[in-house]
Amino acid sequence: MTIKFATNKDMEVIYSAVPRLFKEAMSCRIAVSDDVLKALSKELVSQGAQYFVWKDDELIKGFILYDTKFNDLTQQEYGFIYELYVFKPYRNMGGARKLMQFIQAHVHNKGLRTLKLNVFTSNTA
Repeated sequence: MTIKFATNKDMEVIYSAVPRLFKEAMSCRIAVSDDVLKALSKELVSQGAQYFVWKDDELIKGFILYDTKFNDLTQQEYGFIYELYVFKPYRNMGGARKLMQFIQAHVHNKGLRTLKLNVFTSNTA
């Protein structure tokens, strides 16, 4: 198992999964097209967010979208997770935990002390 920065080829797989990710995460139906959902993730990447992938050989099993943000009140940078997704056949194998541990180490190595994410109340993972 390897976790590494997503390549352009990886990004194609990720962007095709993004609409499914949003629809699984939301407890309500949203009237937003798949193209708009993909564009939202692409915009985050264009602004500096980074995808990391969990792979075995060349097979992507999951991914995480991470960025560094700045808190105007505390005047400190922190890490933020936008997306964390594991494809259904690979769930309950510890992949999400490994992705989280990877990002925690990444944030720590950048000298940041805080990592945040939002979780929907309906999320059962």
